[in-house]
Amino acid sequence: MDLFSVFYLVGGSANFVCKSLVSKFSFEDSQKEVAQLERMGYKAMAVKNGHVVGGYCSYSDFANSELAKEYYATL
Repeated sequence: MDLFSVFYLVGGSANFVCKSLVSKFSFEDSQKEVAQLERMGYKAMAVKNGHVVGGYCSYSDFANSELAKEYYATL
């Protein structure tokens, strides 16, 4: 069975902190965790082997910091 980590953002787009949940989840359960965190007002993502499989984009997913700032300004 594939296992996924779930991360969520705390703080504003300029000073956010990425926190992870302390457990590993199946794909279905990771999507439920992401959805629940998003309902609570957090931006969340599920990650497997360093690749985002659902939720918000990581700051490092962008070609440069300006594109990342544009994205986070829309959240």
